[in-house]
Amino acid sequence: MRCIECTAPDEDGEMAGYYLEAAHCIKNVSTNKFLGYAKTAIEKFCISSRISQAASLAKECAEKLEEDHDYEEALVYYEKAAELYFTDETPTQGNGLLVKASDLIVLVRDYSKLRTAIKVI
Repeated sequence: MRCIECTAPDEDGEMAGYYLEAAHCIKNVSTNKFLGYAKTAIEKFCISSRISQAASLAKECAEKLEEDHDYEEALVYYEKAAELYFTDETPTQGNGLLVKASDLIVLVRDYSKLRTAIKVI
């Protein structure tokens, strides 16, 4: 955390790396802290145009939440990761995550999004 405090505010890419390291260090100890650090890292990666890294981290967050059986929140992160992959012009990975999100839509019985799930599949 000291590295984050010492980094100049205009060095978002470097700061994102520090938040990513902090997230990975705490991942197996506290999901909430992991998500907090990861969310900040995702924002910083996006600001510094490192979209693929942001998408990969968002996917990692979704997988962690799914592992913890928090399917509603995992769905949000899968959709965010898919959006980032589409922004990064990697539609194959984005489509794969939308299919995963569709599975979760059915699992959580969020029928308001069912039309979206059917469209993707």
